[in-house]
Amino acid sequence: PTPHPLVPQGSLAAFSREGARATEASGRLSRSATVAEAMVRLNVLDRWVPDVLGAPNEAPLVVHVLGADGVECDSEATLRTAFSPLSRWIAASPSPPSRLVIKLIGPSIPPHAAARPPVNLLLRPSPLPSEDAPSPIPRRRLRSATALCIPRPYHEYLSAMAEVQRLDRRVDRPALAVAFNAGIWGYDSWIPTLRSMARWTGRPMPFVITSYTPEEGEDDADAVEDALLGEAGEGEKGGRGEKLLGPERKPFGSRKERETQGAAEGRVYKENFSWQA
Repeated sequence: PTPHPLVPQGSLAAFSREGARATEASGRLSRSATVAEAMVRLNVLDRWVPDVLGAPNEAPLVVHVLGADGVECDSEATLRTAFSPLSRWIAASPSPPSRLVIKLIGPSIPPHAAARPPVNLLLRPSPLPSEDAPSPIPRRRLRSATALCIPRPYHEYLSAMAEVQRLDRRVDRPALAVAFNAGIWGYDSWIPTLRSMARWTGRPMPFVITSYTPEEGEDDADAVEDALLGEAGEGEKGGRGEKLLGPERKPFGSRKERETQGAAEGRVYKENFSWQA
């Protein structure tokens, strides 16, 4: 496989090799690889590069996972399966943030997950820089990587963040938001979330949406455009949103077919098969 700035060769092979083991591995790695590819394609990590004097930026890298539920949040094990690979890859990158925080937010998160304290994704400390490879810029180290589950619709969460900011209190601003297999086209409950994101006045926040099929990706794109048209002023299109990529087939979708009730005839469903931002 072609080298990737974040995903190591061994993990990349899961998305190209034949065989049952590689197919299973692609399913386990798909969420982490999706976020890693989004960080590269959308230049998310650039803002954590040290400044010209080499002073480290202690701001955490915050990722929001929207519409999360028991698939990711059921247990510490499911959270680590989904996101520990990402934490390891970021830890091994040339200039990682000092902290990685993944917040999984959605109204369907089970109560036991909401009561759980933040889960450590980085079970082994990230390595210190090698003394054999001196650099004029001190190499930073990922000191912590955590995931926590928050049972709340995302538009309500954004409103709470805005209120905290209004009171001049510090908030961890998201650098990236992701909705895995969201089915935005099928749920009106996404409309207030999309419109709240369009009105968000904080740092620009890329929003990645994945889908089970190319057709659902197109349907999601139409649903997003329709929702944002409701936020647009006269003569504007799409509110404050800007299309960054897709919908298109994603390089790190699961290769494992998914059994889906009510599946459209002739369609093959795979997690994170298509994406857009």
